[in-house]
Amino acid sequence: MFREMAFMEMAEKELSRNKETLKEMDRLLHELFDGRLKRQQLVNGMKYMVQENGAGCGFTCINSSWPGCSDFLDEVTSRRILVKGKKIVAENIRRLEDMLRGYGVYDPAAIHRSLGGTYGECEFSRAFINDDIDPRKWLVEDYEKNPSHPENLKYETKQGELTRSKSESIIYDELHNAGIWFRYECRFEIHTRCRMCTYYPDFMILRKRDRRIILWEHFGKMDDPEYHVKTIQKIRDYAACGYYCGLNLIMTQETGEEPFTSREAEETIRIMQQ
Repeated sequence: MFREMAFMEMAEKELSRNKETLKEMDRLLHELFDGRLKRQQLVNGMKYMVQENGAGCGFTCINSSWPGCSDFLDEVTSRRILVKGKKIVAENIRRLEDMLRGYGVYDPAAIHRSLGGTYGECEFSRAFINDDIDPRKWLVEDYEKNPSHPENLKYETKQGELTRSKSESIIYDELHNAGIWFRYECRFEIHTRCRMCTYYPDFMILRKRDRRIILWEHFGKMDDPEYHVKTIQKIRDYAACGYYCGLNLIMTQETGEEPFTSREAEETIRIMQQ
């Protein structure tokens, strides 16, 4: 489902960009000289002539020694391109609008709700295909947690769970308060070009609106050089398997002098849900 949603978001952004492009084209067309060029090959070079559209007059020769000659030719040529290009952009807008009106998202959960009472209590796990995730199973199934140094799990959340830092407990509580579906330190295998490695991201989130998996890593010791080097390697590994900051990877950080706050956690969650 998230791939279809991502495609629609991309199409909507492209539609918006095309509409802005069309506005800019109209502005430029209003400002640029409206005319057409002719050129004639001479023995000692090229001669250009211009005719202003709608002026009712013939072509006027352009003196190549005129200091503004090059800029003027640029202006006339650019306007000619914009006139033709505007038709392409306008057609793109029409086609994108038609596509978005007719494009549907396959959401098994939504279809199941529409079936009514007969099917209401029935399972439908086989309807989730193409990497789509059944949220009912995802929320209740067991998952492998980080087995490393369990003695460091000493910061209790409001839900009674233990985390490895005060900041992680803050994030945990804020995610829970916002009704976010998430897992803490869930095993996550990464396949890069030359190796496979296992990480346990601080939080693995299943975003409700499109069922996309989002990883949240909180880097709590960014003033530690050794920790900083390991962090860079982890970010590279995530990128190698398609996890990028701003898309499906959240990265927050702190230092001894600048601790992480609940306000930062709330703002990060707000942005993620947009």
